[in-house]
Amino acid sequence: MRDEWAVALQRALRDGLPAGWRESAPWGYPQQAELAVIAGVFAAQLPQSTAEEVAASYMMARPGRMLDDLSALAEVPVDDLSEMLGAAWGSSRVLGVTRLRAAVIADAAQQLVGEGVRSARQYRDAVAGDATAIDEALRRVRGLGGVSSEAISTMMQAEHRPGAVVVAHVRALLGDDGDAVADDDVLPLLRATARRLTVEPRVLLYALWRLSSVPVSDGQEYVPQTVVADLRSESA
Repeated sequence: MRDEWAVALQRALRDGLPAGWRESAPWGYPQQAELAVIAGVFAAQLPQSTAEEVAASYMMARPGRMLDDLSALAEVPVDDLSEMLGAAWGSSRVLGVTRLRAAVIADAAQQLVGEGVRSARQYRDAVAGDATAIDEALRRVRGLGGVSSEAISTMMQAEHRPGAVVVAHVRALLGDDGDAVADDDVLPLLRATARRLTVEPRVLLYALWRLSSVPVSDGQEYVPQTVVADLRSESA
């Protein structure tokens, strides 16, 4: 990764980032993997406030627990999990896929446990070591795709490898130099740019994800430009 790319990207972002972008990235659940998976599945297609509402409902349904054991989440029967997610959203289905989000959440937890990931810290360590393996494990769940995988990582405070939409946006911002940026260069580039902007990489990643998004019909919430293609692949 060339040092001058970070300088160029910082310059390109100077006037492009919206007001308040430094505070817009969700804090997530860096010590509560169960809540991170639940919120991530919902946040991939619904407003952040909805994801937090559902996570809070699950938390209240399991008082006295640390909620950082994905094996415990994986063992909850889907019908019981639907009730724990709350009356408003417990029976909701993934857009583009006729599957209960509760079933998708349970399968996601099982896949991660199968990869040796039970806690939020283990998730972050696994992503840092081999992000592709974790991404592929989550994509094996019918109803999850790249958008959902990134959303779960955001809730875990893990530095997920940028998806195609962010990579394309970064290349476009760099102009003629963008063609020289390989996929593997993008995350180191964003880390270097984040240091120059004095923010955590996850904050810059989230801001770029929003910049690369398009408004849905109500004109308020935003969905990645790749979400339609992502949903089509998830329904296959």
